[in-house]
Amino acid sequence: MGTFGSLGTNMVVGSVPPERGGSAAALSSISGDLGNALGVATLGSLGAAVYRDTLAPPASTPAEAADAAGASMEDAVTAAGGLPAEAAEALMAAAKAAYTNGLNTIGIACAVITAVSAVISLTMLRKRGGTVPSGEVPQQRENQHEGSTGAAADSLSTPG
Repeated sequence: MGTFGSLGTNMVVGSVPPERGGSAAALSSISGDLGNALGVATLGSLGAAVYRDTLAPPASTPAEAADAAGASMEDAVTAAGGLPAEAAEALMAAAKAAYTNGLNTIGIACAVITAVSAVISLTMLRKRGGTVPSGEVPQQRENQHEGSTGAAADSLSTPG
């Protein structure tokens, strides 16, 4: 996130006039935070759903403990604490397998999202060709640079 976050912010802030840079940076920051929050919520929900769907408590597990274990891994640990050693180990093995399935699913989803994002990025960058679109903003910035350089050169050449 660090590399892409800073590059994205630089692109956003660099594409607006300097007087609007603060607003652009704030918008970029808020968008990044929203994206992170939505990503964690979505992927966390996916992992929890896979955990619940794949948890298969052993038949010897009491119904109350099996129901509790189906809610979350934390509840499975709590439920296993109230069971005899063998039943607790069997329930924890099933919970660990289901939790691992959830994490693997999240990993696959992240890999797919990354691959799709890479394809979109490559496609969009090739269309642009890396050139700066012509317009008044780059010319104005060039003129501002030339004006300030010229003034600096004039002040250096005048005897003081």
